[in-house]
Amino acid sequence: ELRTVRRRLGWSKANATEVTLTLQGRGMVTRAVDASDRRARVLSITPEGQALVERVFPGHASRVSAAFADLDDEEKRVLTQVCRKLAA
Repeated sequence: ELRTVRRRLGWSKANATEVTLTLQGRGMVTRAVDASDRRARVLSITPEGQALVERVFPGHASRVSAAFADLDDEEKRVLTQVCRKLAA
C-alpha cells in the first residue's frame, strides 16, 4: 500500500505519488485502487521492476531467503509482528 511505503520512507503524500507515478511510467510498478479502501492505492512490483532490483542488488533475494529458511511459519509471523512494532 502506498500509504505504508510513504510512512516508512518519511515522504510526503505528494512526493510519494510523484515517485510512484514515475516508477509506474517506467514500467517498474503498478498502482491499483485498494478493494477494501477506495482512497488507498496498492503498489506491486512488475517483472521489469524485479529484474532491476536483482540487477542492482545481486544476490539480495537469495541471501534474504537463506536468512529466513530456518524459521517456521509461526516464527516468521512473530518476527513480522515485532518488526512492524519497531517500525511504528
